[in-house]
Amino acid sequence: MEKIRTYLNKIKHSLIKWRLVLSIILTILVLFIFLRHFDFQLLFNSIMSVNPIYVIIAIFFFVFSLILYSWRWKIILDGKKKVNSYTLFEAVLLSHFANILLPVNVGELFRAFYLKSKTGIKLSLIFGTIASERLYRLFGYILALVFVIFFVDIPKSLPVFSYGFILLALIIIIIFICLVLLSILISLNKKKVAKYSEKVLQIFYKPRKIKYSEFISNFISGIKFGSSISDKILIIILTVITKVMYAFIMQLVALSFGIYLPLYSFILIDVIVSFIHFVGNGILGIGASYEFAMAFSMTLYGASKELGLGVAIILDLVYIIPILVWSLFYFKREGFAQFKKFFGKDTYY
Repeated sequence: MEKIRTYLNKIKHSLIKWRLVLSIILTILVLFIFLRHFDFQLLFNSIMSVNPIYVIIAIFFFVFSLILYSWRWKIILDGKKKVNSYTLFEAVLLSHFANILLPVNVGELFRAFYLKSKTGIKLSLIFGTIASERLYRLFGYILALVFVIFFVDIPKSLPVFSYGFILLALIIIIIFICLVLLSILISLNKKKVAKYSEKVLQIFYKPRKIKYSEFISNFISGIKFGSSISDKILIIILTVITKVMYAFIMQLVALSFGIYLPLYSFILIDVIVSFIHFVGNGILGIGASYEFAMAFSMTLYGASKELGLGVAIILDLVYIIPILVWSLFYFKREGFAQFKKFFGKDTYY
């Protein structure tokens, strides 16, 4: 068993190394293609001419969206454990700060760790609620895709886009249905799944002081979609509101550049950006994929890539500024104890 585990770990480390090399090569290639014939002076001038009033309004709406985001997570958690709303809001903000501060996306890990340290809830259960939340977020993208296909005019610059979106919608819907059915089946057979999962995991990882079956059982318990039908409806409503709000934030930033597009156009842009960012950053590891995706999406509506990148940069600032400001107040009050524990030897079970 130890030889098999060692061999599998070597394969895993080798794959990580090659993925890093591939991500660096792809990032350089995308940068080269994107920055060819790029007018940096136009980018600078467009950013300097931004109307700050729209940006300030966008920041307020972003903070409000985080409150709604925390509320949605609270509804999912309340079916298992009662948690203070402000604690959840802090966890969400600090998870965003961790993503800004660190080169890898560890925000979700830190969010779970922070909540455990504040409430004593087991990490495995918290991870389950985060997985449940992710499924609702995926459902939000399905609704956005359906809306785009039936109600949004696809830019004429991409005539095949409509067919691509229909195919993408079908793929995401199928994945969503499969994940929901799988979650239900796992929940109904929790003990058996936990037992067999422990046997499989022991092949890859050394035994821990807590059984893998217990961790998996707690995780499955966390994957519940609200404690009642009314909870589910409220979570879906909050998901729709946050999706529309993100599109509205994009619209406000575009308005600050003097770009006037209807709100539904930014629902399409949000879908495009999210999909490209997921594939580019999440799968291929391409750096700055969000900024490239935003710039590309804006060019579909006639904006230059310089202007599109300017919109992406200001959007980054809309997200980063309130998180950094709040984090400074938090660390002044609490210190860096939570981050030190996060990178220490504390158990993650």
